[in-house]
Amino acid sequence: MKTDCRRILWWLCSFAFIGLLAFYLPGARGQGAGNATLTGTIQDPNSSVIVGSQVIIKNVETGIARTLTTNDEGLYAAPLLQPGTYEIRASKQGFAEVIRKDIHLAVGQTLAVEASSIPFTDHLLRSRLRAT
Repeated sequence: MKTDCRRILWWLCSFAFIGLLAFYLPGARGQGAGNATLTGTIQDPNSSVIVGSQVIIKNVETGIARTLTTNDEGLYAAPLLQPGTYEIRASKQGFAEVIRKDIHLAVGQTLAVEASSIPFTDHLLRSRLRAT
């Protein structure tokens, strides 16, 4: 009987320890209370996704930048960002660079920022037409 009580007590203490450990470890609770997420899709003017685009997400206040690449669906995701003001730059060879500024992230927020780029030849043509 004494052995059964000790075994039960040992299991209860073990579960309590694991629960406390999981609660206090950073990142153990998913995204975390002090972070935010940026997601989005990079597309061309015809709404076709641009696979393999380089996306740079920069915290304007700290200067810390994260570089991502869009997946086969043109999607990017940057979880665990600190709240603040961000700038996003998306580029791919053959397309004009897209820049999005003044993106404000709050604690716990998930924000989708979509971007559309035009083929570089179209960009040059439009620039020349505006100049004349």
